[in-house]
Amino acid sequence: MIFGHNPTFTDFVNIFETPIINNLPTSGIAAISFKTDKWEEIANSNFKVEFIVTPRML
Repeated sequence: MIFGHNPTFTDFVNIFETPIINNLPTSGIAAISFKTDKWEEIANSNFKVEFIVTPRML
C-alpha cells in the first residue's frame, strides 16, 4: 500500500489502466496487483487493475 498526492497517483494509475482516467480524486482508491514480491521487479511483472473507486461512486 502506498499513499501520496496528485498528479503523481493519477499518472501512476494511468501507466496500468486503459482507458486512462483524468483524475484520481481525493479519497480515491486504485488497487493494482503485481505478480512479484519485490518492489524493484514491479516494472517487469504482470499486473492486474483490481478496482478503482472514487467518492462519487459511493
